[in-house]
Amino acid sequence: MPSGGSGPGSRQATTRRGAFAPAGIVERWHSEDGPADIGFTLGDDRRRLAHPRLRDAFLNMNIVREINRLLPATGPRFRVCDRGGMPNFVVALTEGEKVRLERERGWTFCDFLECGGGR
Repeated sequence: MPSGGSGPGSRQATTRRGAFAPAGIVERWHSEDGPADIGFTLGDDRRRLAHPRLRDAFLNMNIVREINRLLPATGPRFRVCDRGGMPNFVVALTEGEKVRLERERGWTFCDFLECGGGR
């Protein structure tokens, strides 16, 4: 059963251009199949996000929405690129950058109510 370590938030911290810089990241699994809690310190606050009871190789993309709720109202947000109808990767973009990629390159982004993230 996984425990401790540097969870997904540690890699995403640098892609958010410094606004999301968690420290003390800890995973705690309630059972072999989950759910799991991801705890971390953000600024002066200790935070906890829950990953559902699904033990597989995929990160539930709803956690991106939860992380975005912790970020300042302005600046880049984590976005999930939705190429081919399934979440493919996470990228930090401003609203203008997102719109430009949609318009100029045909990228689509996951709306968490419509795309695999709500499992």
